[in-house]
Amino acid sequence: MNLLKYSVLVGAASLMVGSSAFALTSTESQALTQRILASKVIDMPVVAAKMVVSADKADRIETAKTAVVAVAKNHPNALSTVVGAVLRKAPEATEAVVAACLEVAPQMARTVVAAATFATEGQDQVILATADRIVPSQKAEIRGEVTLAKARRS
Repeated sequence: MNLLKYSVLVGAASLMVGSSAFALTSTESQALTQRILASKVIDMPVVAAKMVVSADKADRIETAKTAVVAVAKNHPNALSTVVGAVLRKAPEATEAVVAACLEVAPQMARTVVAAATFATEGQDQVILATADRIVPSQKAEIRGEVTLAKARRS
């Protein structure tokens, strides 16, 4: 095998292993899920935002995803407020949070996109691209929600 190809393969393998080191363990994920589900529905946005802020920088995106997925699966009526609270504290998690929500609850696409757009500044294209990739059948409705949310944000 060529030395260059070998170096590229080793580098790619180390990136894959290195990126998985930032993922939460299943025990940590379950603990976060239990913590958010143990709170009252009205307190879920605050609990989720505190979880994200208190997480290590490397774990913030995974923590944000875990929080919104738990809410999407168990309390979908609270999803928009939790998405908004989480993304205000960790706007870098926008793409991951929107994708996680849409994969778990595609019927909530308009709500998730509106909350994400309203909560984050300058992430509109990321939100649209993610939504278009995951729920392409709702493209027109989602574009309308983004436009409305941008108008409300202004």
